[in-house]
Amino acid sequence: MTARAAETRKRMLAKVTNMENNINNFSNFIVTTDEETKNKFLESGLSLISQNENAYTFVNDPKKIMKFSDNNLKFSFTNKLTI
Repeated sequence: MTARAAETRKRMLAKVTNMENNINNFSNFIVTTDEETKNKFLESGLSLISQNENAYTFVNDPKKIMKFSDNNLKFSFTNKLTI
């Protein structure tokens, strides 16, 4: 990889990370239907506030440090709470 390509890649990754952080900071909830993701969220200390059949809703707590870049996690951010 050329130095220019490496620098472009670095800038693009920084932009994606910034976008993820903005979404994370402005959404109140995190929703997943994946059992493994649910367990990882519980292990990390996120609060499960709703379980509707196989959908799990957690409070998006900015005080909890989570790395949402794990490709194995399946979730979405939302401001809608379904009970």
